[in-house]
Amino acid sequence: MTWDEDLVVELRNRGIRFVLIGSLAARWQGVPLDLTDVDILISTEKENVEKLSTALSQLGFKRGGSKWTWGMKPGDVSATVGRQPITVFLRSDNEVLEELDVMTYMAGVGRYENVVASGKTIQIGNVSVAIAAVEAIKRSKESLNRPKDQDHIAAISRWEAQQKAI
Repeated sequence: MTWDEDLVVELRNRGIRFVLIGSLAARWQGVPLDLTDVDILISTEKENVEKLSTALSQLGFKRGGSKWTWGMKPGDVSATVGRQPITVFLRSDNEVLEELDVMTYMAGVGRYENVVASGKTIQIGNVSVAIAAVEAIKRSKESLNRPKDQDHIAAISRWEAQQKAI
């Protein structure tokens, strides 16, 4: 398995409640997108946040940045998880930099419960993983309207047109 598959399976095996969103979720549904990181949307229940915090620390992730730092120090995992809309965690083996973006809200779609309700479940090995539907991923990218999302929106639109033609 690839690092992103290993990570997703490990988090599910630890009982962490999350839904896979972003480019990786779209790619696992057949949309040809480049992968730069893993984006997850978490349930913000205290027990879930604590499990995720422990897992990230044990798996060697360090806080790499966030949209709002709220005075936290780089590398601080436990004080960060679940407290910010977006927090970036990094892990490196000196050859590959692995980036995990942990979110508490999916722009244009909503919180964990909303995304899970409209999403899908896929199998990675013998583990079931909740993923956001392609429509939700596109809606989120459109609502953010960042330059880096424009190519992904176009790729998703082409993929949707191909799916309708089949």
